[in-house]
Amino acid sequence: MVVLGVGAYVMLQRLSDEVLTVIATIACAGAIAAPGLLVAVTVLLRRAAGNGREERAQPAQPMMTPMMVVPPQMLPPAQGYPQPGAGAVWNDAPVQRTFTVVGGPRGE
Repeated sequence: MVVLGVGAYVMLQRLSDEVLTVIATIACAGAIAAPGLLVAVTVLLRRAAGNGREERAQPAQPMMTPMMVVPPQMLPPAQGYPQPGAGAVWNDAPVQRTFTVVGGPRGE
């Protein structure tokens, strides 16, 4: 172990400052990324192990959502709306409208 430490010390003494900076940057980036990588691998492995258990517990056929179809004639009448086929009346009589121009004189 001492031999490795002395060898690393001698090698680092011969390298330039720029190379040492690059080595330190790579080491720090690896140290920062390692915990996140370990958490991601752990989560993925647990999901992969859990998927096998979930597949066995599920039924072979998926359950369909119950659906009920009612023809329009069977629906109760809606309040406030004319019934279909009751003959809607269209009033063609003109309606008197009053308009107010914003910023204009009043009473016109």
